[in-house]
Amino acid sequence: TTFAQSLNDISTPEKKRKHYLGMHAGSTTGYGVSYRYWPDKLGLQVTLFPYISSDNSFLSLGISGLMKVHELEKLDVFLYLGNHFRYSQDKYYYDYNQYEIDNYFNWSIGFGGGLNIRIAKILRLSVMTGLGNYDILNNYQLTFAGEVGFYYTF
Repeated sequence: TTFAQSLNDISTPEKKRKHYLGMHAGSTTGYGVSYRYWPDKLGLQVTLFPYISSDNSFLSLGISGLMKVHELEKLDVFLYLGNHFRYSQDKYYYDYNQYEIDNYFNWSIGFGGGLNIRIAKILRLSVMTGLGNYDILNNYQLTFAGEVGFYYTF
């Protein structure tokens, strides 16, 4: 007796997707265009939103660490530590050709847990929540943090 298999019967392991590119909005992880490098258990996320004009400038920069806790077929459970830096510069005109420039810098730190949901083979929805320390340099505030991202993986 002989046994045979066709190529369709052999299941090939799914390619490990290390790179994530998408949009992210988070109170302690930043908002804007986001890139994640997540090769194995530990990962890094960078989120950036720049805005520059003649009168106003704004920058949101998020740098976050990620750690997978549990990996399932359609869902990853992970922990995160987020840093969100915001800088703005505004010109306030109070008379013709006379203005005042206001600079503002804010740094927020947050930590918590999240779910990375596999919507399709290459799409991920990331939902995160935890605690955030807002404006830790000027006016310290501790409250809940919420983060969400939508990513293309490759």
